[in-house]
Amino acid sequence: MFSDQQCEIYQGKLLPADLGGVSSKVTCHQFYQDLDPVITRFFSIKDQGFIYGTALGAVFCRNSSQANLVQDLKLMVFENEKVEHVEIVRSEEVSGILAIGNQGTIMMYYKFVDDSTVHLQQFNIQAPIYSLDKIQDLNFVVSNGIGKVSMMSFKFNQREVELELLPFQGLNQVSALRVLDRTTLEALCDNGEYQRVKFNPEATSVGNNPEAIHALIQDALKELALSEASLKEMEREEQELNDKLVSVNQTLYAIQSINTRRKKGLGNSLQDTGFEFTLCPIVKPASIANTCLQPVTYLRACIKTSGFLQLEHWELSLDLFPLEISTKDAGLTQYVPVVGFETHYEQHMERYSVWERDIPLDLNRCSLPLKATCTLIMISSEQKELRFPLAEMIVDDIHFAIPCTPDLIESIERRGLDEVTNRLNQSYRLLTLLDKTNPFARLLRKHPDSLHQKLLNYKQSSIRCIIDPSMTNEQYRSILASLLSEGRRMDEISNMVCHAEHAYFTLASFPSSPIMLKLTKLSINEIDIVIQCAHTPALFKAEATLLLRLYRYYFCKEKDKEMNASFFKMIKLLDNQIEQLRELYHKDKMEIDNNDQTLFGPIKEAVDLMSNVNNQVPIGFVKFLC
Repeated sequence: MFSDQQCEIYQGKLLPADLGGVSSKVTCHQFYQDLDPVITRFFSIKDQGFIYGTALGAVFCRNSSQANLVQDLKLMVFENEKVEHVEIVRSEEVSGILAIGNQGTIMMYYKFVDDSTVHLQQFNIQAPIYSLDKIQDLNFVVSNGIGKVSMMSFKFNQREVELELLPFQGLNQVSALRVLDRTTLEALCDNGEYQRVKFNPEATSVGNNPEAIHALIQDALKELALSEASLKEMEREEQELNDKLVSVNQTLYAIQSINTRRKKGLGNSLQDTGFEFTLCPIVKPASIANTCLQPVTYLRACIKTSGFLQLEHWELSLDLFPLEISTKDAGLTQYVPVVGFETHYEQHMERYSVWERDIPLDLNRCSLPLKATCTLIMISSEQKELRFPLAEMIVDDIHFAIPCTPDLIESIERRGLDEVTNRLNQSYRLLTLLDKTNPFARLLRKHPDSLHQKLLNYKQSSIRCIIDPSMTNEQYRSILASLLSEGRRMDEISNMVCHAEHAYFTLASFPSSPIMLKLTKLSINEIDIVIQCAHTPALFKAEATLLLRLYRYYFCKEKDKEMNASFFKMIKLLDNQIEQLRELYHKDKMEIDNNDQTLFGPIKEAVDLMSNVNNQVPIGFVKFLC
């Protein structure tokens, strides 16, 4: 029976819920009270509370009283070991604290009863501990190494602690054990066999017993083989760590060398620094027919480096996160091993090494625009990362724009954008329906008429900008190429831009909807970019992306702040309309029902109002770097 005081302390302090402040899993604990005053002063703890060990190898003491809790104190720390057992030591000779780690390390703080000096003694039984139980006082039974069972005893002799380890004969491969009394234990072997063993707690000599000597030799050979295997594993890990350290040192030296040769304000280039990294959005056709209706999008990562920089032990981390913080889309991280550099030759001479990979980007899972961040990482054996940032860029829909073929451009000019788009949409719909692996295709086969339900029908949008009156004709003619050129080769730009004032392309997210851009100079200091597309979602997508790109060139002038009252009034109306849309959107719960018109009507009004704002007022002064 517990006393009332003991029950109150136990229930109030030792329940798992009360260990919420512990940073890792508790593996063992023991309550104590009336601890030796010398020990309490040495550790600055109270004379009652409990000690506990954690999976991270720390031993803590939580002081306690009947009413409140005091801050936990760290008493001992094991390196890379879980605490297997903690105990308050009390005997006629000594008092102290004992802790045993699961890799065989043992620590004991103790003092003799007739002395006020606290000693620390540390042992290591050179084998992991699988199971442990106490017999009596400072006598334990342990299963360690190859599952061999031994009696572990602590003896005090001439002011020192001695550890004695005596093996049991015939008990091997024991994974769990329990002491029933001073002479009986239960053992569970690796093969599932259960044994109950009677033993003599007093040490006995094997003497001239050949069987006992043979058993000892066999156990020693097994332990030797286990130690040899463990040593080889340690040597392998050490060699792997050395290789990584060499790679890290080489990389640090190379980065320092690259940094000294960098030119302020310019990116790394192979010629200037010996290192170059590029991230380029690309689009590949999904079939050999090279059709634009089934594009596959990638991000092409390329590293060019001189021979002094070795990256074989590194990985490239590509982090993709939505540009809009308010979006609910989750980010995505991909890891690509930087393995397989190819040597590049010029005039039969080795110039540099190149590594290039095309990393798939599923536009059905990732909503553009995205922020793409590239980092070189190396994970050490302690699961700690070394990170070297490489690049960061905004990836938008125009990065994955596909130039229209000359035949498609001629068809648009002859038949018109609507007719060509309808024909492409029919082909795209047929491809979608024939794709039996696509769940959306299965839905369309059940409801074939749902595809043609258009909620909005806008085919043209306009963006007006104020430009520098001193802009030359050559600079004006390079505006469209400048807007579309990021991440593209010159031949792709020439295929996309026709006669400087027209551009034709499709977006990978809307491959059956050609988009036409038309640049017009309204006055000496004002231009107009007209966007035409027969498919409204593709039109809005292209407009939003172009506005995002134009914002990079936006330059705020003092006179731009002096907007007229009518413009402010239109913006206020647009804000109110958008706020009403938000309320309706949350009430609608995105269910297809008869109340949808209450949502579609305000959407159309807001889009019309926004279109009027864009058509009547320029977005501001844009300084193109042509």
